[in-house]
Amino acid sequence: NIMTKTAEGLRPLVERALTSAWASNAGNVSRNAYAAQMAVWGRDAMRFLSKFNPDVQDYCARNPERCFIADTPTLHDVLQAYGEDAAASWLDIQLTDLVQFSGVRKEHAATVIGPLAQVISGNYGFLKVSELMLFFQHFKCGKYGRFYGQFDPMVVTEALHDFLEYRTEQLSAIERRRAQEREAQRREQRRRQEAAGELMSREEWEEIKWLFNIGYEARP
Repeated sequence: NIMTKTAEGLRPLVERALTSAWASNAGNVSRNAYAAQMAVWGRDAMRFLSKFNPDVQDYCARNPERCFIADTPTLHDVLQAYGEDAAASWLDIQLTDLVQFSGVRKEHAATVIGPLAQVISGNYGFLKVSELMLFFQHFKCGKYGRFYGQFDPMVVTEALHDFLEYRTEQLSAIERRRAQEREAQRREQRRRQEAAGELMSREEWEEIKWLFNIGYEARP
């Protein structure tokens, strides 16, 4: 069971996600389209919120590349698959965890977490939940500034800009490595085909290529 002490402490926030996640028929149609993925992400909102609770951030920090390439849902996917309340509650849980870690005054934070969650959902819906958990873990490590006395949502949104630059660099590095691996595999396959006599070697081609030029010699 992956429900940890942290998730238990945030259980009231999790339970709020269930109040209207299955309210509309349109939502049911959308969820049906995500049926296969939901079998992995969590069959319902409670299971999803439990599986991707803040304690998973530590795993994300130890496996950053997987955060970018794993088949985890984006915020938009969460909204479509589990409903608007589930997406909002997931962000609420992550941000509340950040507040608790930072030790800032909770009274002020409680008034801005909801609006901040809306800003993140509206502007960064393309990010995977694994990517966002990596972001929150980086924030805890002090990579993107800090709060002074109270929770400042602008510090979080500015930090997200920095994280996007890091994300772009990581995705580019992953693609370069994959391209190199594909090229290495292509060369290895060709080497094996040449060794098996399936392909003409370069040396063999050099010996007979003049045959293909007969009749096409340049005129004086």
